Amino acid sequence: MSGKQRYRFRYASPLGSMARFEAGRIYLQRPDQTWYHLGTEWCQPTYTAAVAESCRDELHAGPPWTEGGPFTKLRVSFPPEQVQGQGTYISDPVTRNYYGITGFMKYIGGFHSPDFTGDPLSYSNLPELLRGMSLVPSLDNWSPVAFAKTRPRLEKAGAGIAAAEFRDVPRTLKQTARTFNEIWKIMGGGSTSRIMQPKKVADTFLNEQFGWVPMIKDIRDINHVYQNQAKIKSQMTNENNRWIRRKATLLDDYQETKLAGEPGMRVSPAGDFISIMFRDGAAPHWELWEKKSSYITTSGSFRYYRPEFDATIPDNSSAWNEVQRQMTMYGLRISPSNVWRATPWTWLIDWFTDFGSVMDRITDWALDSIACRYLFLMRHDIRTVTLKQVLPMRGGDVIVSWDRLVDAKIRRGSDSPYGFGLSWSGLTARQLAILSALRISRRNTNFP
Repeated sequence: MSGKQRYRFRYASPLGSMARFEAGRIYLQRPDQTWYHLGTEWCQPTYTAAVAESCRDELHAGPPWTEGGPFTKLRVSFPPEQVQGQGTYISDPVTRNYYGITGFMKYIGGFHSPDFTGDPLSYSNLPELLRGMSLVPSLDNWSPVAFAKTRPRLEKAGAGIAAAEFRDVPRTLKQTARTFNEIWKIMGGGSTSRIMQPKKVADTFLNEQFGWVPMIKDIRDINHVYQNQAKIKSQMTNENNRWIRRKATLLDDYQETKLAGEPGMRVSPAGDFISIMFRDGAAPHWELWEKKSSYITTSGSFRYYRPEFDATIPDNSSAWNEVQRQMTMYGLRISPSNVWRATPWTWLIDWFTDFGSVMDRITDWALDSIACRYLFLMRHDIRTVTLKQVLPMRGGDVIVSWDRLVDAKIRRGSDSPYGFGLSWSGLTARQLAILSALRISRRNTNFP
């Protein structure tokens, strides 16, 4: 169900103005130890610092609010050219001659006018970027995996696939032994004049990633089911044919990159009267850093139905149903997904395509009747660009910094009870029949 769409764009909470303001004062000490005011350092802002916001969302009836819709919000914060590092700074012991007066220099104030040259986001094109939402990251690459990562998994182990993979154990052992032999020779254990060739390295990588790693995982999963089968069976029986809220984290990433940095000044004042206040032999330097964090999650309400886990049927405790339950939990069923993965070299196809996920979706709705009444995909990205200036003053380093912030949030809902990319109008008669059996309709769900 959709609500009334709206769009908002505003400059919120201005943090500065274009009016100039005093940043500090410069003094020279006379021979009689008094201080003479040489001049004032002024700050003339080059832009009006502000927090700007752009938002697209939907209005729904409430309270209470039982419906949701697409949501996109972009917030950009440009720092004011405010004074930082305020203090009292005195020059070195060497006397200076300024305007016929000899003595020490002193500066009472701070530093301003951060120079963000090198930051891809400029102030001049900010309004267009906000209105066009071009700074909002895309969810397209994550939509196909949202349903698969959030849905309930009835098969807790892959015993069927593991049994098919055991035929490759001799070859896997042979490749591993060959690799260890090569490493032993390279380390001086035997006569060899060559390092491992690229082909051998590639063979070893494939042997590990598609041989040992999945095999060991399958064995661990089988052991976990064996140790906890009573608990797993009870949970699956209780959740069968009931709505289950599920969440999943698809991405939690943080990156920190140095965009630029070198000796010099990126702040004001930067004249000679400041340089004589630095320690002997020390020079100022600046750095421009970019920090990015990305957090992608999904949240939905799912339902599935398997007859062998239905406690209301008369023969629920029969031996046949117990066998069915064991086959489901251990992953021994014959399903499109298991047949595909047990077929040789299908892993290579899945490496370049998402055909394996298509098999999983067919298994979900054809065998397990898995569907959702709502599923949301959410992403939150924060990008911070920090200009840091280090000033080697005589009393110790003075570090001043300013941040530019881009905060983007986006939320999208799935197109149908079978996830993203499959609209309600595109469902087959069988899929609609399954939804009807689960008592799912467009009226009681949150789909367009």
